[in-house]
Order: sequence, then C-alpha cells, then structure tokens
Amino acid sequence: MTTFFLAAIFVLAPLANLRIADIEPVEFYLLAALPLGAIFSFRRGLRLAIPRELLILAERYGAFLAMAAMLAALAWRFHFYPPPGVSWLKSPPIISIVRIVQVAIAVAAMIAVAAAAARSARLADFLARLYVAIALAEVVYGAACWLAIWRGGAAASAPEMDWYGAQTRWGVIHARGCFVEGGPFGVYVASAIVLLLFRYRVTRRISGGSFWATLAPLIAGLGLSRSKAGLCTLAALGLCSLAIWGDTRVTRKAAAAIGAAALLAPLVYVTRAAAGVAGYLDNYARLELKAAQNPFDGSTVEGRLAALYVAPAMVARHPLAGVGIGNYSELRNSPRYSGDLPPAPGWDEPGLGFFGYAAELGLPLLCYLMFVVWTPVRIAHRRGERGEIALALCAFQFFAELFGTPITFYYPYLISALALGHVMRPRAESEAD
Repeated sequence: MTTFFLAAIFVLAPLANLRIADIEPVEFYLLAALPLGAIFSFRRGLRLAIPRELLILAERYGAFLAMAAMLAALAWRFHFYPPPGVSWLKSPPIISIVRIVQVAIAVAAMIAVAAAAARSARLADFLARLYVAIALAEVVYGAACWLAIWRGGAAASAPEMDWYGAQTRWGVIHARGCFVEGGPFGVYVASAIVLLLFRYRVTRRISGGSFWATLAPLIAGLGLSRSKAGLCTLAALGLCSLAIWGDTRVTRKAAAAIGAAALLAPLVYVTRAAAGVAGYLDNYARLELKAAQNPFDGSTVEGRLAALYVAPAMVARHPLAGVGIGNYSELRNSPRYSGDLPPAPGWDEPGLGFFGYAAELGLPLLCYLMFVVWTPVRIAHRRGERGEIALALCAFQFFAELFGTPITFYYPYLISALALGHVMRPRAESEAD
C-alpha cells in the first residue's frame, strides 16, 4: 500500500500540463490521498516514525506558509488588475490560498517520501528508478513531438505553436514533454540526470552500461528543450561539487572541470544558451521601444522580460511585505508597477525564481524561504554526509527554484525527499533496531 501510494506521486508529479480546471493530476491525488492515508494509518494504530530533522523542516515550512498567509491578507488592500478570462482559482484572493495549499501538500508529500525512504533503501531505490524512468519516457515523448514539428516545417510556418510534447517559440523548436514550456521541462530532465548520477556513483544500484544508455537520451532531451534554466542548475551544482563539496585534490578537480566543460560545450551550442542570454539583454535594453511597437506580442510584454521591469518596481514599493504570494499576476497590469509597458494580454508569471518571489513575499520572508529550502544540505552536513553528489542532490531544489522553477512544482520536493532519505537512513535504521 505504501509503495503504491508513493509511486503514484512520482508518476503524476511531472504531468504539469495535463490540468483540469487549473488543477494538476498530482494535486487531485494528494488532496484525496493524504487525508485518507492519515485516517487509514491512525485507525490501524500505525504511526510514522518521522525523524526529528524532518519534523523541524516541516515546522519551518509551516512557519513560512503562516507568514505568507498573513502578508497575503495584508495585500487585500490593493486594487487588483486580473487579466480577462482566467479561472476563478486565479482570482484574488483565491490565488494566494491556492498557492499556499499547493506548497503545503508538496511539503507533506516530501515529508512522507523522505520518512519512507529513510526506513527502506529498497523502496528508496525503487522510487529513484521510477523517477528516472518517467523522465526518460517524457524525453522520448518530447523528442518525438520535436521531430514531428521539425519534419513538418512548422517552425517556419508557425513560429508560435504548441503541439503536444513540443512547441515553437520565435521559430525555434523546444521539447517540453508534459510541461507547459521547454524551460521547466529542461530543469526536470536535469533533476533526472543528477538522480541517475546519484544511483550510479553513490548507491551503486545501476551498472555502467545502463548508466550511459540512460544518460545519453536524457542529455539529448535537455538539449532539445533548449532550457537555459536547466543548464544553469546543472552548472551551479557542478561548480559547488567541484569547488566546495569535493574532497579530491586540486589537480583532479581541475581535470574534472575541464572534462565537464568539454562535455557541456556542445550542449550549450545546441541550446544556444549564450545567444539566448545575449538576446535577453538586448531585448531588455529595448523593452519599452519593442513593447510600444508590438503591444500584443506576448514574448515582449509577458514573462521574464516584463518581470525584469515590473518586479523591481513592486520590490521598491513593498520591500518588506511584498504584494502577496500569487499576486504578481494580479498586479502585473497595474500602472503603479508596469509604467509605460502595455498590459499583458493573458495570465503572466515572472519566471525569475527567487528574484520573482521577492516581489510577492518581500525581502525578509524571501530570505527565510531560501534558508528553509537550503535545509536539506544543512541536515546532510549534520548527518556527516561529505559526498559531493549526495550534497548536490540535497541542493537541487534550491538551485532549481533559484533559476526559475516555481515553489509550487512538486518534483523538486521529491528530489529533496530522496536525498533526505539517503542521508538519514543510518540513524533511522539504528533506531528501528
């Protein structure tokens, strides 16, 4: 029963684009399964042996959510500018409640998975294998859709198109799997790469041949996604592993860095990451002019480019309390923050990671959130973990959310849960004995 309950979370978590009334499949499942699982456990007299560190982590997330709720209540004084045609779940103040509930059930799922993984190495490895297998299936699906668009010439005839597991943006094809865009999909694939490396180098549960046979398509999927956020997440984890957590000699670190750069260079070329960054800088410098020329161009007046203009204005006006969790999209079209930018034609989210949350949460609460998300690394250090790959797995959620993954996405919490289960297993087993 426990295995089925947890496996369903891992299967449903990456199906982010298969929504019904703006609710993801994993949210439907967790909203029903978590209360039923708790009732079933207590009726049978069962108690989860949750390690103390996990309880502290849950308490810290609880404190964050309580403070976010209070600041969101303060934000009700604002005059909102919701875009037309959005679901009632995205209307103020419902959107703040929805975001808080999303984070709460994600944290509950993380604690449940981490506690189970700490008790059973076999269960933890099964869930890790399942995670990588689902990611591999999504890569195959996204690559097939990418190939269909490429062979059909749709990128030239329809520069803005969504087609199942792939999409075209500005005439460039992106694999996206079951995600809304290629960027989040690339970060998800990056998480599977780190987890695969963890199984190969740390737990030793996969052979060398299987490792390389799985790694190759995952790297290809990351390249087809053209996700700069995915590359930045891997690069940050790699740098931390080499420069901070690694305990090898300097010469070996340098050799590893050169090897990593040699492997990464073709991938950067494929994704045009450098050109993409240069394009962002150029577009930002000419943002107001381009917005005036093309006021209905979503690539100009929505997303990260507009957020680089709007979010700082929100932070400048509300540095301590923010505008309320989830309320960036409700206030994006306010003249107080958008200035001369045209209003966004649809639902617009910043996509700036922690920087975007500075506008919603305020700077003090954002710093506390970053402290909480870094907690798995602190727990690993206290537990005596010194392996750079295990620490990278613990830190994945932090860097993924730093580079743009919303805190309401579920798969980073699952990566943290598997990492915590690994670092806490020796103590959990000794207590069970």
